[in-house]
Parts: sequence; C-alpha cells; structure tokens
Amino acid sequence: MKKRTLLGLMAATPLAMLTGCGSGDDSGTSRVRLLNASRGYGSLDLYVDDSKVSSATAFGTLSSYASIDDGSPEVVLRSAGSSTKLSTNSSIAFSSDVDYTVVAYGWSGSVSSAVIAHDEDTPDSGEVSLSILNTAYDAGLLDVYLSAEDEALDDLVPYEEAMRVKHAAAQTLDKGTYRLRVTKYGDKSDLRLDVSGITLADKSISTLVLVPAGEGAALVSALLVPHGGNTVTALANTQARVRAAVTVSDGAKVSLSLGGESLVSALKSSTIDVYQLVNAGTYTLTTTVDGTTLATQSVTLAAGTDTTLLVTGANAADAAVTVLSDDNRVSQATNRYRIRVVHAASSIADEAVTLKVSGSTVVTNQAYRSASAYSTKTSGTSLTVSIESQSFDVYNSDDEDIADNSVYTAIVWDKNGALTAEIFQDYEAVFS
Repeated sequence: MKKRTLLGLMAATPLAMLTGCGSGDDSGTSRVRLLNASRGYGSLDLYVDDSKVSSATAFGTLSSYASIDDGSPEVVLRSAGSSTKLSTNSSIAFSSDVDYTVVAYGWSGSVSSAVIAHDEDTPDSGEVSLSILNTAYDAGLLDVYLSAEDEALDDLVPYEEAMRVKHAAAQTLDKGTYRLRVTKYGDKSDLRLDVSGITLADKSISTLVLVPAGEGAALVSALLVPHGGNTVTALANTQARVRAAVTVSDGAKVSLSLGGESLVSALKSSTIDVYQLVNAGTYTLTTTVDGTTLATQSVTLAAGTDTTLLVTGANAADAAVTVLSDDNRVSQATNRYRIRVVHAASSIADEAVTLKVSGSTVVTNQAYRSASAYSTKTSGTSLTVSIESQSFDVYNSDDEDIADNSVYTAIVWDKNGALTAEIFQDYEAVFS
C-alpha cells in the first residue's frame, strides 16, 4: 500500500517544505484546500499567488478544493479579510493530478503549516488507512493509543510513540469503532485526551490531527480529517486541569470541593498542590479553612485550560479564594522560559512586590491576591532572582536553575511564620 507523503511540517516555520510527489514536470492542474487547525486564528484565507483559493475557513473545518496550476507558486495564509501575510512560501512543488491539503496551525503570531499530498491507494476491504499529524507543540512529546472501548491503557502499546510536532506515516488497521487516548510520552498516568466512539469506515483514508485543547498547554483535542470528503469530525477534549494553592497564616489547613467532589482535604498552608483532571464546566466551589466554611462561589473551568484556586488570608475569618488562569504555553524560541509572580503574602497585604531576574526588572507593583502577566526570559543555570516589596527584600538567590520549554510561578507568601518566596515549575514541555 502506498503511504501518504508529507510535504512539509516544521514548528514555527511557515510552510516548511520537504519533497513533492506526483507526476513531475508534466503540465496540468492540481487541487488544494485548507484545514484550519490554528487555535490562534478563528478564520483564515488561503492564497496561491495572488488568487484567493479559500475564504474564511473556520477553526476545525476544511475549505472546498480549488484548482491551481502545477508548479511552485507563492502560498500565503492570511487572517480572514486581512491583507497581512501570516505565512508565505514559494518552495511547494504542486504536481499535476494530485490533491493537497494545507494544514494551518499554531497560536496568534506564530502560525505554521503542513502540506500533505493525497496520492494513496484505497485500502483493502475491511481495512482503513490512518496517519497522525501532531500540531500541539506545547504538549511536548506524546504517545497515541487506539483501542477497543474497554481495553485497559496499561495493556496497550502506542499506535504512535514519542510524537513531536510532525506527521507520522499512515498505518493500516481494521475498520471499526475505536477509543483514542493520548498521554505524555512514557507516562500513561498523564492523560491528555480520552475520546470514545471514533468510527473508521471500511476503506477510508484519514488523518488524525492533534491540536491544543486550550491555553492550558498540556491537554489536546483532535480533528479527524477524511481524504475523500470535506466533513471534519471534532474530537473535543471535555476536561480541564485545576489545582489548589493555599497560604493562610499559622499553617491553616484548607479543604476545597467542586460541585460536592473533594479537590483537596486539609491541605496545610503554604502548599501548591498538583494539577488534577476534572470535567469542564461551571462548579460551586466550597472552601473550608480550619473548620470555617467560606461563602460558596461559582467557578467556570473551560475545556483545555489550567486553573489555580489561590486561598489566602491572615486567618480563617480573612480568608478568600482568588481564581487564577494559568497560561502554561511554552515559548517556541530557543532557550526561553516564561515566568509570573503571585502575591499571596497577607503580612504585606498593603504592599506591592517586584520581581527581578539577572538584574532586569520583570514585574513591578504586583498587588496582594493577584498574579502578574507572564514574561519570557532566557533560561540558564545559576541565575540571579530577587523579589522585593516596598519595605522588604523578600527573596534573593544567585543560584536558580531555570529550564527552557518551561513555565514558572514565583509566589510570595508567609510560610512557617516568615515572609518568603518560592519558585515553582508549573509546567515543562518535554522533547526528549
């Protein structure tokens, strides 16, 4: 069986090209269409030379095919209705009598593309052909599993293993209904997607495109793209990640529940718990501090996002919950990390804090019970990090090891009766 040919896929490189396929130098026409798999652009136009060949293609959908001359024209992606080029490439060799799909992916400001030629033979009766295209850079290396509904994950071997941002060659499998599970590479306990009821019809040829589920970075969704039709099946992630960060004075113990289900029980201050998977939705949050129940509040956890529930206060009577949105997307630039400051120290509630890294001011005037925006900095070893308030030097270190492809929170809090700060690695995208 002839497998599909990948023409280009490279993170953060617009329309990167490898080799073409088809009928060589024969003159004629090709057909091209656009799949919008970009979370950063809700609607895209595709141009070949100066001609618009697809218009306002929404996220998660395919445009119709358009005929183009074979050769190596300029291929351009634009936000729908805009004249600004998001990416451009003139090295794609379109061969006559071959259909192509341009796959747009990436966040705002860093859209990239993969180009796939559809020249496959039809699978034999009772079989299907399925390839996987991973565009979820922030998720790091991924393992992909396809199985029957009731097969235990621990008993499975990956359909594709250690997937980077790339397109894996098609494999043949039996027609039928499958369950898709995606995990962090080598860690079946770190589930990134779990979708049941995926039907692969007899003799079908499809590509499963992995995309970010949201700005939380770790979770992914998928788009099942047929080669013989224009209807994309969205395999949406319906989960979110949430964690507790508690810091109420005198080591107070905090319990949190979402919709009656316990998130943490008697978690001692000052602690940041691990992220937990929950179903996306709106919950009633119940918080108890040393036996005192706070007023309930409504919390919405969108699919694919990461959230921190920050509990602060000088005592139980003063305690309050702040809902922090965690943007754990990693920088795609070389040797970079992202960092923010969370001010959670009740002892300096009336003072703002400032973060400096290697002598450069990163965050200023961060108020109590709030988180700063994220800043992107150069990673390295033995970095100097300092945090100060208007009256105190809170934290000084000249020996911080900060990894690239990571996101950090520097939290200022009262711990064990003293004002201090700690730097936590919230997330790391693993690529090896």
